[in-house]
Amino acid sequence: MRRIASRLLLRFALVAASIAWATFVFTNTIGDPGRGERVARAVLDDPDARAEIIAPISDAVVSTTGLRTDQLPGGPATVDAVVDQVLRDPAGAQAFIDPFAGSWARLLGEDDPRPAEFDLASILDDLDELLAPLGASTATANGAGSEAGSEAEAEIVVPSVPLPRAQLDWMRGVRRTVSASTVPMALLAVGLAAGAFAIGDRRRVTRRVAIWAITAGALWAVIPPLLVWAARSWAPGADAVVAVTIDEATSGLRATALALVVAGGAAVAASWLVPSRRRAAEPSAAARTAEPRAQGATPPAPRPPEQTAVLPTQQPPAQPPPPHTPHQAAHQTPHQAPHGATPSSTAPEPPTDPDSDALWDFYSSR
Repeated sequence: MRRIASRLLLRFALVAASIAWATFVFTNTIGDPGRGERVARAVLDDPDARAEIIAPISDAVVSTTGLRTDQLPGGPATVDAVVDQVLRDPAGAQAFIDPFAGSWARLLGEDDPRPAEFDLASILDDLDELLAPLGASTATANGAGSEAGSEAEAEIVVPSVPLPRAQLDWMRGVRRTVSASTVPMALLAVGLAAGAFAIGDRRRVTRRVAIWAITAGALWAVIPPLLVWAARSWAPGADAVVAVTIDEATSGLRATALALVVAGGAAVAASWLVPSRRRAAEPSAAARTAEPRAQGATPPAPRPPEQTAVLPTQQPPAQPPPPHTPHQAAHQTPHQAPHGATPSSTAPEPPTDPDSDALWDFYSSR
């Protein structure tokens, strides 16, 4: 009964621990409203990831302005260089970070005031400076004649790159519930595991908890590379952005996951020192003998060896004595008793008269 109760407590403890770990992972990765800004900065700081976001921004500039890249000194690479220069500038970088971080926060139910579009005005200004020596500008590329002057330039609509504007208000309540349940579920898991340890096989309980900790921590050394591999297979043009995003999103779990793995390994090693409840519940023979002596009592006397009952052997039945004849009696001496007779201490003397009947009776009676 104690074994069944211990196993039930241990299973509930591992379920509670898994829920606590899942809620902790969510609140410290994609469920963190402030992580969007850190992810955007990490993307801009990585050269490969920045190159992958430059290409769609350059395409948006060319398509919205009608700029002919073949008239530029360096061709399409000129637009890419201008976009890269803008993103390296703190003001241009912030113009990219704000809409990205704002969209991340709004998806989690936060009312974020930052814009939802990436404004390309600064990029167009830099392009105009590049096109000025050539007598061209983004305004003329957009269809405005030179005779229109500043009035035509004022009518140009500055293009922008829209980002998701979704506002998931219900996610706010979900995120708060998940965040509030982490500590209670962790405490519940600790209490249930302690109960299973107290009444069950302590070595087994220790090893099961240790294996769970190692597995939970090691998963975050396997899942991120799998996601990056999937991105390279399904979206080869954005694999660097995905890799940087995953790396930054899971950065808050590395220390905790490593601590789980180390603690689990130490618990597995320490489980060999934890006595098993079965062995602890059965004292050795020396301990059972030493206990009465320690209490001043006389130890029980050893049990005598079992005696095997010896069955009496059956004697063959006595043979009846053969009939006595006068001839046999004549050969017997006075000192020899007939067969089957009990000898006496003093033999009677026979009659002295040989012709008398008493002598015949004496010998016939023997």
